[in-house]
Amino acid sequence: MYWLCALSALAYIRFSDASEAWRGWSRECLQDLRGFTKTVLLGIVSVGAEWWAFEIIALAAGSMGQSSASAQSIIMSTDSLLSLFPFGAGIATTNRVASLLGAGNVKQADIAARAASVIAASTGLVVMAGLLLFGRQIALLFTDDPNIVSLAVAVFPCVAAFQISDGLQAANAGVLRAVGKVSIAAVVNMLAYYCIATPIGIFLAFKLGYGLYGLWAGLALALTLAGLAELVMVFSMNWSQFGQDCDLESLSPEQINF
Repeated sequence: MYWLCALSALAYIRFSDASEAWRGWSRECLQDLRGFTKTVLLGIVSVGAEWWAFEIIALAAGSMGQSSASAQSIIMSTDSLLSLFPFGAGIATTNRVASLLGAGNVKQADIAARAASVIAASTGLVVMAGLLLFGRQIALLFTDDPNIVSLAVAVFPCVAAFQISDGLQAANAGVLRAVGKVSIAAVVNMLAYYCIATPIGIFLAFKLGYGLYGLWAGLALALTLAGLAELVMVFSMNWSQFGQDCDLESLSPEQINF
């Protein structure tokens, strides 16, 4: 699958107008490798922090017994599918905002960033409503065990609760990547997931006895705080400053503020 995606992308670049942007290999490709590597590592932390936290929660759920582990599998599979919407929106936002900034359209970049938040929140609202309305039917697609279905349905409201904030977080993290503020998204995610989500979720689950619901309540709180924090950052950005810092093609590596 991954090879097919890679080969398809290469074929598109080769046989479309996008090939005009490729000037071939040169020594310029090796310039600013340190800055590029730093951006890559921060991107890994930004995205990986969320994934790793969900895996930690999955491991914790596995220690609660067979029913909780089975319900966790249903919830995680459902959330993984739903997360494709904000994940795709984040990628599209990064490309759109970065392209507009590179072209010198600072005002349009600002509008695109704000529009991304509106679209992400609207999509999250629809997904949230669908999960609340059809949660039992979704769980029944995986199993007919009433105990497992009931447990999954009981946790689905937590998953539904962070659909809007998850969309906002993904869209605004995309904006932060587009303007070179990758470190902000990385720090926000690390704080949200490892200072809030994981400890609070485990405390609620094991100390207060909320079980699987407590684990996902911690994740819901973290995503809500991360989404709101990045929304405030993006909406308070000095876009005119970004317009001064970028040329007609792209942000230069020396001007990216980490």
